[in-house]
Amino acid sequence: MHNATMVDHVDRDELITEIVTRVVAEIRPLLRVPATAPKRIASSAEMARILEWSLPKLQRATGAGDIPSLMHGGRRSYVIDDVIEALRQSTPEHEKAAAIRQAAKTAAKSNSAGSDAVLSA
Repeated sequence: MHNATMVDHVDRDELITEIVTRVVAEIRPLLRVPATAPKRIASSAEMARILEWSLPKLQRATGAGDIPSLMHGGRRSYVIDDVIEALRQSTPEHEKAAAIRQAAKTAAKSNSAGSDAVLSA
């Protein structure tokens, strides 16, 4: 009886290359899936810095309930992902308010320019 295997007739380096190629091909799709990162927590100062806001602006938004925060032992913290999501959801409402403010400014400027023209006549 002969104990030869199929591997005896294959070049070792070619076999290793083929195995590595197939393993990589199988795991490549898994490498593309982003890992779910744990939620990051930020202090008030860190959250203001992340949003590029002043600390008073962050405190006003928190007090108004515009963004969520955590309070424990007199210290306020923010879950960064939750704050970003809250801001994302409220953006359309804030865009409308900004458009109304801008229209009012434009109207006031137009009225002021008309008053100046009447005064100079």
